[in-house]
Parts: sequence; structure tokens; C-alpha cells
Amino acid sequence: MNRFTKSAIAASFALMGAIGPAVAESGYFVIVSSTPLGSDYDYQSAGWAAECGYQVSEGQTYRGSGFTPDLYILYVGPFQSTWDADQVLYDIQRCVPDAYVKDGSL
Repeated sequence: MNRFTKSAIAASFALMGAIGPAVAESGYFVIVSSTPLGSDYDYQSAGWAAECGYQVSEGQTYRGSGFTPDLYILYVGPFQSTWDADQVLYDIQRCVPDAYVKDGSL
């Protein structure tokens, strides 16, 4: 393999990392908020989660499994075990009382 080919391969991997295909995440998620597609995220819940020290991620449930379809969600995770997710849930519910754990993939 010549130097140009190695450079091209390295550049394509770097580009994939920057904008690459969405990687499915699966496990147990602590759901901070869920709203129907087409409506705004509940950023107030994200702020409350931040007050407890958690940064939430945004997702859409049409891509994964185990979730009600067509929702925007704000979540923490995924976690590999229910025990780990429940520990975060217990802590985050001090700031976001309606948070819950859901098993699935995004």
C-alpha cells in the first residue's frame, strides 16, 4: 500500500469520525423528558438535570427500538445494567422528579 493510499484511508476515517454514521446506542437510559416529534425539546428539564450535575443528550426514537416511536427525548446514558441506571435515576430525580429508566436502543 503506498503512502497516498494510507493517507486517503486515514483521512476518510477521520472524516467518518467527525460526521460519520450514527452509531446505535443501546442499554438502559434515564429519560429526563420526552415530547412528540415536531415540538420543541423540554430544555427546562435539561437545566434541572444540569443542576444535579448531569449533561443530557438529545435523541429521536424513530431510529431505535424499545421506545414509543416519534418522540424527541432528553436522556442520560446508556448504561449497561439496570442497577447503574437506577443509581443515576435516584440521584437525578432530586431535580427532575418525572425522570424514568427505559431499556432500548437509539
